[in-house]
Amino acid sequence: MKKLFLTLALALGVLTVNAQEVGQFWAGGSLGFSMKSIKIENEAITDTKSKSYTSFKFVPEIGYVITENLGVGVNLGYTHVEDVRNYNGIEAPTREDGYLFGAFARYTFLKGDLGSLFVDGGATYSYLEGKRKPFKSETTDLEIGFRPGVAVKLSNTLALTGKLGFLGYKHEKSVLKGVKDSKVRDNSLGFDFDMSQFQFGLSFIF
Repeated sequence: MKKLFLTLALALGVLTVNAQEVGQFWAGGSLGFSMKSIKIENEAITDTKSKSYTSFKFVPEIGYVITENLGVGVNLGYTHVEDVRNYNGIEAPTREDGYLFGAFARYTFLKGDLGSLFVDGGATYSYLEGKRKPFKSETTDLEIGFRPGVAVKLSNTLALTGKLGFLGYKHEKSVLKGVKDSKVRDNSLGFDFDMSQFQFGLSFIF
């Protein structure tokens, strides 16, 4: 991770600074996708073959540049997850769909002709629900922290963006409805460099 950002810093920092103008807006969206294999064995669940964890996000965002290096933005998106959840001893393959909403401040630095580096700091809330016959599932997530990223300039009004991980606090609550004592809470603090935290997209500047 350090080598990646050092390489990007050298590539962007040696160029002539090209600051984004105060008062400009940006609008765009990003996609995130990840997949991994999970194997479960539980006689209470008839479907016990190897499962793949799949996560998909589509997150449009809009922001406003306050100063040369600082902007603020909001995002509202769709998220889809297929995985195997452990609800206090009951392992259940779960397919969930939902939405997410977030607000953030963006600090941009090392601006050059090729683009810039940035860090988004803020909070994101997501709500998902789904079914696993005969159960229904519900999951809520809250993330508060920082996402480092890079913006590659394609033109004066278009940039390719990538967000490369998450550093901060995450709280997740999962419930398998119809099953007694199935509520599970998970709290974590640290750096998450899983592929589920990678997002790539486009931003239009106007």
